Amino acid sequence: PTLDEEEAVARALLIGDSIRMAYAGGVAQGLRGLVDIVEIPENGGDSANLLAKAPGWLDAVDPDTIDIAHVNCGLHDIKRPFASAERQVDLSAYTVNVRAILSLVRERVGGQVIWASSTPVVYERHHVRKGFDRFDADVIEYNAAADAVARELGVATHDLYAAIAEDGVAECVGADGVHMTLRGNDLLVDR
Repeated sequence: PTLDEEEAVARALLIGDSIRMAYAGGVAQGLRGLVDIVEIPENGGDSANLLAKAPGWLDAVDPDTIDIAHVNCGLHDIKRPFASAERQVDLSAYTVNVRAILSLVRERVGGQVIWASSTPVVYERHHVRKGFDRFDADVIEYNAAADAVARELGVATHDLYAAIAEDGVAECVGADGVHMTLRGNDLLVDR
């Protein structure tokens, strides 16, 4: 579809981790002429980092001009040293951080806020290629906690986990067990 010259293009802000960074260009291309994608050029990292940096990022993009903010974090939070039960950010701190992040973005952005769930992890691939572990069970647990916070706050959830799981995790998650293949990124762009 094309827009008349007089019609305003919506602006969508994408904040998140490297998964977001990989699909953002495809989203911008697919929505060209309809939605102007404003991307934070930095990897958001874990929820504590994202929370600390979000005020500055929002100031830099003039939040009053944002129609939609699409936010996620979680894959960095679930990092574990090998043979450890300790996650980089424990679940209770993650839940507090997600609540603070969504509250801040809702307060500051003039438009709709959407929480994006974390995508699946393939442990066997990840374990042999990274210097730490991630487990899909942790992704599921953290996604459930974040989804509960989003529902409480009246924020919609964009279920990226389900998008990948429904199409086939083995084909969508790449060799490192966490980043998407071309097929996975294309699927996230389409969703």
